[in-house]
Amino acid sequence: PSFTVTTTTKTITGLTAGTQYHYVVTTKKGSTESTKSTEVTATPVLLVSAPINVQATAGNKQNTLSWTAVTGADSYNIYQSTRTIADISNISPDFNVTTTTKTITDLTAGTPYYYVVTAKKGSAESIKSTQVIATPVAPVTAPTNIQATAGHRQNTLSWTAVTGADSYNIYQSTRTI
Repeated sequence: PSFTVTTTTKTITGLTAGTQYHYVVTTKKGSTESTKSTEVTATPVLLVSAPINVQATAGNKQNTLSWTAVTGADSYNIYQSTRTIADISNISPDFNVTTTTKTITDLTAGTPYYYVVTAKKGSAESIKSTQVIATPVAPVTAPTNIQATAGHRQNTLSWTAVTGADSYNIYQSTRTI
């Protein structure tokens, strides 16, 4: 690409860190263009690296993200989607946090959510982390219509089945629970 500017400086953004870029500058006056200047090179760096060990844990209509702190980072951007996240260059982050964990609530149970996290130092943003996926679950309700019937050295418990339950836990004590 080429850039036309009317000043004597130009900051070119969106470059790939670690890739060497070559530059020459010419002068234009009207339709006449000068010869090329001496060639210079520059290799942009990342001020912060991408977060690692990103984990997503599903919960009751929520997902909790966590990752390892990035040295030099002053905040983190979290990108969330219901589809795989291939490129973040044209989307805005859904959350900006200064901690290494974030619980995202009010999600739709059963819907997979995809996440990537970036580290920020000032306005510089790292490349995206490895993508993680979590699918929040529906809340589980307590059984209703519980009955206890005493018998000879035994008690029999019964209740109304809870839709979607895999099992039930029964807690017993000789005191109020």
